[in-house]
Amino acid sequence: MRRRAAIAALCVLAVLALALVWWRATAPAPDSGPRTPRAAPVLTETVRWSAANTTVEAVGTARARRSVMLFPAAAGEVKEVLFRPGHPVRAGAALLRLDTRRAELAVAQARVALREAHELLQRYERTGDIGAVSATQIDQGRNAVDAARIALAQAEVDLADRTLRAPFAGHVGLTDIDPGDRVDMTTEIATLDDRTELLIDFVVPEAHVDVVRAGTPITARPWTTGGEPLQGVVETVGTRVDPQQRSFALRARVANPGAQALPGLSFRVALELPGRRLPVLPEAAIVWGGEGSALWKVHDGKAMRVPAVIVQRREGEVLVDAPLQEGDRVVVEGVQRLREGMPVDIVDPAPNGPATGASTLGATR
Repeated sequence: MRRRAAIAALCVLAVLALALVWWRATAPAPDSGPRTPRAAPVLTETVRWSAANTTVEAVGTARARRSVMLFPAAAGEVKEVLFRPGHPVRAGAALLRLDTRRAELAVAQARVALREAHELLQRYERTGDIGAVSATQIDQGRNAVDAARIALAQAEVDLADRTLRAPFAGHVGLTDIDPGDRVDMTTEIATLDDRTELLIDFVVPEAHVDVVRAGTPITARPWTTGGEPLQGVVETVGTRVDPQQRSFALRARVANPGAQALPGLSFRVALELPGRRLPVLPEAAIVWGGEGSALWKVHDGKAMRVPAVIVQRREGEVLVDAPLQEGDRVVVEGVQRLREGMPVDIVDPAPNGPATGASTLGATR
């Protein structure tokens, strides 16, 4: 009996020992206060600001920098056509010559009249000292010389008008005039265009009236030729808004290398207009979730999730609409591990650039 009682006591003690071990293993640890989460290593950048440009496109029509229709300054028979249609000419080059025989005779006659008037005046002046000629006659002789000189100048102008010259350098257009034709001062000879630069007229919506200024850069690409785009600037801004179209007119001046683009062509004109200033961030700083796009800002050493709407994309960067201030620092690497309020450890990038900084962050992880 004693032996059985001893065995029973040992069994009870074993059960109690096992219960004590189980209780110690499952009992909660004593409360030692809230645990501080480990700081997450991140790379950050200070927010930059830039204007969100708006591209405005319009259809414009070009004309030459200078363009005229050539008319002769006198009537007569065409003796020579001195230009080739479509070819460039220099300023002052002779383009058309009329019959000059009568004009040359008029110049010769005016020269003779001037010489005679001058000789008569000299005789008057030689005899005026002895009283043979009155002072009135001497004055009349001087007037006659002046009149003869004016008549000669007029004859020389009439002779010069028998030759049509280019008022400026440019390209001459087509003509229907041939030697032997008779023309007058209303006969159209040809066009002359200075195509070194083009003027392009176009209209844009009135919403941009406050931002378009003379000097605003533009790019113009021909609709038909598919050639290289032409670069220029807005030269003139219209003085009123069209109440029906709700638009206003602009005139741009563009360079025309090689004078390749022709007046009258239609162009697709593009203007880059500055908009409001927005934060500029690397694309890697944007995170996506159920509530849309956001970014992580470092505030008082902790991560703060900030909603951000992408307004414009650039190469490797985005402009966002977000509640950020000048000097704010935004996480650009390490965003996936962050939680609201988590402490962050800002890792300085290595001097070799972003790639080295990224590897440094990876090593810190």
